[in-house]
Amino acid sequence: MFAGAHATKRRPAVVVSSAEYHRTRPDVIVGVLTTQVARATGPTDYQLLDWSSAGLRASTAFRSFLLTFPATDVTVIGKLSPRDWLEVQSRLGTAVSVRTPDTDKAGQELKLKEEALNHLAEAQARLILTHTEKEAETIAKEEALLKAEAERLKAEKLAAKLKELGLDPDAL
Repeated sequence: MFAGAHATKRRPAVVVSSAEYHRTRPDVIVGVLTTQVARATGPTDYQLLDWSSAGLRASTAFRSFLLTFPATDVTVIGKLSPRDWLEVQSRLGTAVSVRTPDTDKAGQELKLKEEALNHLAEAQARLILTHTEKEAETIAKEEALLKAEAERLKAEKLAAKLKELGLDPDAL
């Protein structure tokens, strides 16, 4: 039962606890899901893009409101897509003040690459006005390389999180 509820009703939620947690605990940690997506507008909320393929019946949003339930009370109805799971993890990272050196380093690298990409895009817009077409092509190639590197870092971060949860990233 969620806070503010007047009756007990089974509701979908996202299991956010790790495989390591499950090995030593009889419960699971979940984040709530809501179909009231118009209200889920905070920085720790996320509207799922692939809610239907996750086994949900209506447009759904994740909210970083965490609860625990006995693992025996949990029935798996589906699985979030990799992109939705990555966004849920990001919202949890905003909501909960816990970081590990690995996630901090990867996150910092990704942020730096994204900032460099944004800076390069801004510079490209200015340079196209004053430089030759050939120079603009060189800048466009550099931008494409930075985008590819940012995507690679995102994929590595997702794979690491999936492994942390005891899932095989190659099976997706």
